Amino acid sequence: MTNLYPLPAEAQRPRFRWWWPAGFITPSLVEHQLQDLAKRGFGGAEIANLALGSGRPTMESELMHGCERWNAGVLAAFKEANRLGLQLDLTIGPLWPCMIPGLLPDSPDSAKELTGGIILLQPGQHYRGTLPIPADPPAGLSPSNFDAVSTLNLLGVSAVLVTGDPDDNGVVEVEDLADGSLAIPTPLPGAELEWTAPAAPEGSKWALVACYYRGTAQTKSSFEYNDSKYTSPVSGVVDHLSKEGVTAIKHYYESTLLSAELLELFKSAPQSIRSNLFEDSLELAQAQYFTPSLLSRFQSRHGYSLVPHLPTLLNQKKKSFFHPRQPVFASRAPSPGKLSTAERVKHDFLSTVSDLYIHNRLESLVELSHGMSMSFRNQPYGLPIDAALAAYTVDVPEGETLCFHSNLDAFRLLVAGRDVRGTKVLSTELLANIGGDWKTTWADVVREANAHFAVGVNQIMLHGLPYTSSPTSTWPGYFPLLPNPPIPGFAEAWGELQPQWEFASSTSAYLSRCMSILQRGQSVVDLAIYHPPLLNIEAKWDDSDLSNLGFSYSFVTDGLLELPGAKVVDGQLTWVGSSTAYKALIINNQSSLSFSLTKILHLFAKSGLPIVIVGSTPNTIPGFSQTLSEDEKLVQECWAEIIKCPTVRVVGSEQRASQAMGELELRPSVKYSNPSTGLIYTHRREPATESNHLSHWYFFFNRSSESVSTSIMLDGVGSCSSVNAWDGRILPLPTSVPSEGVTSCQITVGGSEAVILVVRKSEELPRPVVSESLVPLSDWTLSLESWTAFDPSAIACPIHKTKKTPLPPMKLNRLRPWLELPEGRDVSGVGSYVSSFVLPDVSTFSSASLVLPCVSNGTAGVSINGNKVAVDILGYTSSDITAFVKGGENKVVVTVTSTLNNVMRVTMPALYEKRERSPYGMLEPPIIQVRSA
Repeated sequence: MTNLYPLPAEAQRPRFRWWWPAGFITPSLVEHQLQDLAKRGFGGAEIANLALGSGRPTMESELMHGCERWNAGVLAAFKEANRLGLQLDLTIGPLWPCMIPGLLPDSPDSAKELTGGIILLQPGQHYRGTLPIPADPPAGLSPSNFDAVSTLNLLGVSAVLVTGDPDDNGVVEVEDLADGSLAIPTPLPGAELEWTAPAAPEGSKWALVACYYRGTAQTKSSFEYNDSKYTSPVSGVVDHLSKEGVTAIKHYYESTLLSAELLELFKSAPQSIRSNLFEDSLELAQAQYFTPSLLSRFQSRHGYSLVPHLPTLLNQKKKSFFHPRQPVFASRAPSPGKLSTAERVKHDFLSTVSDLYIHNRLESLVELSHGMSMSFRNQPYGLPIDAALAAYTVDVPEGETLCFHSNLDAFRLLVAGRDVRGTKVLSTELLANIGGDWKTTWADVVREANAHFAVGVNQIMLHGLPYTSSPTSTWPGYFPLLPNPPIPGFAEAWGELQPQWEFASSTSAYLSRCMSILQRGQSVVDLAIYHPPLLNIEAKWDDSDLSNLGFSYSFVTDGLLELPGAKVVDGQLTWVGSSTAYKALIINNQSSLSFSLTKILHLFAKSGLPIVIVGSTPNTIPGFSQTLSEDEKLVQECWAEIIKCPTVRVVGSEQRASQAMGELELRPSVKYSNPSTGLIYTHRREPATESNHLSHWYFFFNRSSESVSTSIMLDGVGSCSSVNAWDGRILPLPTSVPSEGVTSCQITVGGSEAVILVVRKSEELPRPVVSESLVPLSDWTLSLESWTAFDPSAIACPIHKTKKTPLPPMKLNRLRPWLELPEGRDVSGVGSYVSSFVLPDVSTFSSASLVLPCVSNGTAGVSINGNKVAVDILGYTSSDITAFVKGGENKVVVTVTSTLNNVMRVTMPALYEKRERSPYGMLEPPIIQVRSA
């Protein structure tokens, strides 16, 4: 009998970001949606206030976040979730970034920014007058709080020598001074500033600069610039660099959101479904990062005052959210390849910002969450912070499709933090992407999830599930992220408003099994690649040779390498209390490293850790020092000693790094017979127990669109089996043992598909196949059901009713898209394809299987003789239908559910009529095979 991998418990099932229109909710409908999630195999949700609605209206104050109806809905949701065994999480505040109602820009716990006023003077020119003030308003000011008061707090007055004209980005070149700017005595309050500019080289000018900090006045995501108000009174974003910002959150929860009954629900939930307090990525509007304690923290960390260098930290106003930050001033390096003083000071400044965020905010939020019997889940990016150390600090780190889609290596940075900490879960906000509204399919979900799983993700948070309605919603229901020009549509609205929801349980079963497998045992990663921490999530290894040779890798930062528990054991990099053991460390084209980290790497190299240095060895430190030449000499001497160690190699390019692995006799966990497969994988090692043998679990993903076949050698002793995550079948594969501790088998992986393998001791043998034959299918009858609005003019219905109109059945002489059929041009909905096939007596064959090719712009399911078949919706893996077929005539029904793209073109023409129609339908028939043994 075939072994089965069971559906895991709710704690290892995908969850949704659950969009609530603030307090415009009814407990009974909240309970209904949770029951529906449980019915379809999902593990819970994260409540997120998105009081935007269709057209993004301003909510009435009595319906806003934290109102009586909101709190009643939250309480009802947690009661029902606990009853159903679902995990329910809370987004940290009324909107992102984290904000508090009534928090004013001048409040000590509100977000602050560094800014400055500038006056240009000619050499020798005398100035007498008021202090220059910033030309730009606070970075977070918007139409919703245009009259907010943000007081300027003077930090210092100084002058810098301007040595060049502004470049194309408006950046002004200034003289690079080791002591920073020229300090000018600050006038007494109410007195005028008086100063005469010194002489200067011909063509130069002086910039008289007054630096201040002030509140940012931010009230919403920096993506948005409108007059919408999401709380009453209007919220202010908290200081994300101070403990006071966390204290403000605590007070808001205690005064407005928490009740003794809700806290008891948090506490009584089983540990496996313990609720998370969740903080989204940091969409902060700041001219430059600041908090009042920054100057003293900077002085204690780096040993010098930041005040004289403040002018070179000033930034121009951003042209848009997506436009890169541009400084006001920049200075030339003393010589090519060298760092300027301004660059070194900026490094020290940003490292202080990272330190403040991790220690003041993240550690405090973990403490706050635990105090409420919750865990803390966090997306640690959006600031120049050490993301790996941040992932190490929190309970559950999270990435996302939007920021990580084009660079999966960013997940590998968070993987390192998770693994060094010794926790299990790395989460992803899946398909939080631009332009997905009304045209995302379950196949899109699976393809994207497969890519994330293959780099170490093992928890899915789907974006998203809307509540049924809002004060302005129309059919098909509440969708808070519809296009709002110039802001595009975002993500997909799942739930009962979607025809594809019929097959949600198929996808949830697949994702659940993948999550469960990838949370087993411990993560195994071959290599560590050094990543400069202030580049945040911009981790990247450009050469594919390492992956093609079968090496897996993560990215480590100063924060992880400098942890007290970091050490080398048996030639591998590990940490006290962690199962992580990297076989080698790669330093990739780093011209500068801190002396503290250099000394640690020297110790690692002397202890036998293989280190591969790509490019030249570092020759300086990244920060500022009054004794720079002496420090550089120490660094260079230390690296000269490092490269003498027998386990250290210096190579000229990334392509040569893989060759160095061979010279160091390092073996990857996986080896392909065809090294250019384009496969990537993640590996989990599950120790033996009294009831189970030692197991190695592998999740392979094909990054290409073409099918790949290869034989592979895997770490692990025993037999190799494949796991079909769609139906749970564990099937033994023909296996050989080419060398000690290695198992070999053959795999085929379709484009964007995944294959899951397990290596362990097993007595089950592969079933021999004597012959296979295809069963033809033709003569299809299609019945379409068109979904439209029951009442197009209805607004704010508790549930927006859908009119489901059956169209006359159609005999098809060939399969083609619905839009080519009579009356099918603008149809979205459900299509049922019916056919039959004849089999001989069941005693004449041993098994029967079915493959359903991926349908176009929708999701499909199959039944055989009335029995539902668990199918791979990507169209690669076969499904066992032996138990469902019979001798004689068999009825097959393929049900295709579409997206709502086509009907939304005519329902909301102002937003969607320019979209192309989607060619829905089954374009290829199922493939049925019978096998004789």
